[in-house]
Amino acid sequence: MTPEGTQRRGRLLLLRFGVFMSKKNINMGKYELLSREYDGDIFEKVNNSEFRAFQVGNFSFCGMLLGWATRKSRLLSNVLFSLFVVSHATARHLFRGRYTHIITYDPFGAGMLGLLLSRLLGCKLICEVNGNYGEKKTWVGSGPSLIATAKYYYCRFAIPLVLNRAYATKLLYQQQLRPFGARAAPNNVHVFHEYTPVLTQKEMAETGRYLLFLGSPWDVKGVDILIKAYRRLEDRYSQYHLKIVGWFPEPGLSFLKGLRGGSANIEICRAVHYDEAMRLVAGSYGVVLPSRSEGMGRVLLEAMAYGKPVIASRVDGIPTYVKDGLNGLLFESENVADLAEKLERILANPADASALGARAYEYVRQHLSEERYFECYRMMLQ
Repeated sequence: MTPEGTQRRGRLLLLRFGVFMSKKNINMGKYELLSREYDGDIFEKVNNSEFRAFQVGNFSFCGMLLGWATRKSRLLSNVLFSLFVVSHATARHLFRGRYTHIITYDPFGAGMLGLLLSRLLGCKLICEVNGNYGEKKTWVGSGPSLIATAKYYYCRFAIPLVLNRAYATKLLYQQQLRPFGARAAPNNVHVFHEYTPVLTQKEMAETGRYLLFLGSPWDVKGVDILIKAYRRLEDRYSQYHLKIVGWFPEPGLSFLKGLRGGSANIEICRAVHYDEAMRLVAGSYGVVLPSRSEGMGRVLLEAMAYGKPVIASRVDGIPTYVKDGLNGLLFESENVADLAEKLERILANPADASALGARAYEYVRQHLSEERYFECYRMMLQ
């Protein structure tokens, strides 16, 4: 039930094809926030039986447990998950309360299933676009493969098909659908940031002695550019080391270690859960995101929420959220020398770096907070 005195505005079906790993997931806060005025169900795949059913705010989590075969085959897991969602969502729609909106985290996998369900159940479909899915480099990365190329061409077909038939589309920045040209022309478009906890974080009085990168895959995120830029500076600023955290499967990991060479100041770490990631952000000197393609870069907002200076590439949606010189520094994507110059600006001038972080802290709280997110989300649903 919604809080006493608050009228329920809608019942939502939230759909995502990813695998739910932990209740410490960042989206738990998002569901609590939406529970102020909405209720509904969340459908995802799960790899642990304890996540199959639980309550978060006014939302019921409904997970399909992956077995041995579905862990080995993503195609099989997607097919079975689609059948699972159609059967369970239809039953809940008929017997537990009719959904008003179906909201999908992506416009191609979950989006296609959401389009089918919206026609079946008579609901409004809202598609979130949380990446640059129309760009080939998003899928192919450092080297083409048959599967990656097939995904790219599938998205080129599926995304316009879904978005042009959706009730509303949520983008992260205005030009996000440019790669599709006139083929993707949704009528009801809303542009705002992804949910990020910022009001609960506190500006850090102490700063660590490491620059931090968080994310994957390494090629799209430009980790190689960062290593090359840092190595130009490490002899002069050896008191600051570089910590790189993410999921880097082979042969990418070996490639990055080769770029690191014999440097003892560059640490390449495996991916961590959300709480540990935020501990690393909070303890850092600054956060760097040198992406070749990026929808928003949530880690940048997370770093700002802790009052950390951020450096990011001037690409795609990043300049929508990072204003050069105001709440962060931008460099030209792929330009190692430009990134090295921006790194030196914050390493050589700790007072300036601290002031930049302080401005970022105020900016994110004023313009990109949870409250602002909820306001925009509610407007989209209405």
